[in-house]
Amino acid sequence: MPHITLCVTPKVLAQVNRGNAFQRQMAIRSASAQLAALIATANEANRVLIDVNDQFTLAVGDNHAIWGSHQAPGQQSDDFRDLFSLLSRRAGTDITFTW
Repeated sequence: MPHITLCVTPKVLAQVNRGNAFQRQMAIRSASAQLAALIATANEANRVLIDVNDQFTLAVGDNHAIWGSHQAPGQQSDDFRDLFSLLSRRAGTDITFTW
């Protein structure tokens, strides 16, 4: 069963709250084996798409975090914004999505 554990860290939230919106990111704490293998291939030149809960499509361009700046305009950016907002409510708490 695919899963990913994400977190908005207090440090990231503090940066964003200081007006540094470009710092918006969700830390990738863990992922199921197949998803982790896909994420391991991600970098600036090779952004991979993941469908969290088969509902939220996010671009991953870093092995350790999902950055807002990596998202395409439109639905992908909206999905990131919504998940970032949700995770920010419990900054520092790891949340696992399983589907």
